[in-house]
Amino acid sequence: MDRRHPHRLTEDAYTEPNHVIFLTICAKDRHPLFADPSSARSLMCVAEEVFSAMLSAICIMPDHVHLVVATVEGRRFTRVFRQFKGKASYVLHRLGAARDIWERSIWDRHARRDEDVSAMVEYVLSNPVRRELCSRPEDWPYSKYYGFPWTR
Repeated sequence: MDRRHPHRLTEDAYTEPNHVIFLTICAKDRHPLFADPSSARSLMCVAEEVFSAMLSAICIMPDHVHLVVATVEGRRFTRVFRQFKGKASYVLHRLGAARDIWERSIWDRHARRDEDVSAMVEYVLSNPVRRELCSRPEDWPYSKYYGFPWTR
């Protein structure tokens, strides 16, 4: 099955300030590399460090990561994203991961309206409930809502 992203937007879409992007990043072959609590906690820390003011919501699932990020002036999203994948790979290998960590491509969707943003955050935070890993979003220890840069 061809899982490559069907298209990429122009670089402007990734550099315009306050542009909200929903990301799904899958583990290689959907292997549950992040099911281990120390791996999940480490990914949360890496995301908080690398994305810092860009991060709006995150959910670490056993085999993928969902992020809602908002672009900020002066930070190139594509560069920050590559830093995240690189640093996360380094950390997970140090924790014992002996295989490739990430699928080659990512899936992203750009918000068009405020309603899209709310739906993105709701989807991210509710993912563990849909997968029956917990009964309420707030019970999942590897997800968090941070707000948006323009509201902090």
